[in-house]
Amino acid sequence: MITKNSQVHHAKGVAVFPTQRPPWIKAVFSICKMDYKVYILRSLKNQRHYTGITNDLERRLIEHNEGSTKSTRANVPYERIWQSESMTRSDALKLEIKIKKRGAARFLKEL
Repeated sequence: MITKNSQVHHAKGVAVFPTQRPPWIKAVFSICKMDYKVYILRSLKNQRHYTGITNDLERRLIEHNEGSTKSTRANVPYERIWQSESMTRSDALKLEIKIKKRGAARFLKEL
């Protein structure tokens, strides 16, 4: 809410309001940042592996099995055979790349 006493700063003609956030917002953002998982699926059709990341694993598995994902459509159905703990999106991307470089089967053997 803007009052007469609110401090408004102008940057190139655009009003910029102070970015003071309530403490609960920081807690919500920290929870959301740790909500990504890396997962490995195995096709029941031909035993091929698929590695990916998501912030909603159940929804993502349904999408894969419905054929909504172009890269996995030909090999449906899939089963989830491994998933990581929750982590940041950045960490999840790094782990996904690591798994894809060495291969999902090799990664799983080395667990």
